[in-house]
Amino acid sequence: MPDIGPWWPQLEPLSRYLVDDSRLPMLAARLQEVNRHGGDASDVLDTALQDGPLPAEQPVAALI
Repeated sequence: MPDIGPWWPQLEPLSRYLVDDSRLPMLAARLQEVNRHGGDASDVLDTALQDGPLPAEQPVAALI
């Protein structure tokens, strides 16, 4: 299972909405893939989080 740990500090303010979401490992895998291909996953995640509020239902799906 991919580790979300490196990005958890960015996601922690939303933790109550994310901890039970079964898609969290998929988000971690996508962020790891961004880094593997030379991108900055933290920057990508920051941009996504600043784009606007996440939906109350399925917030991880909105980030994937």
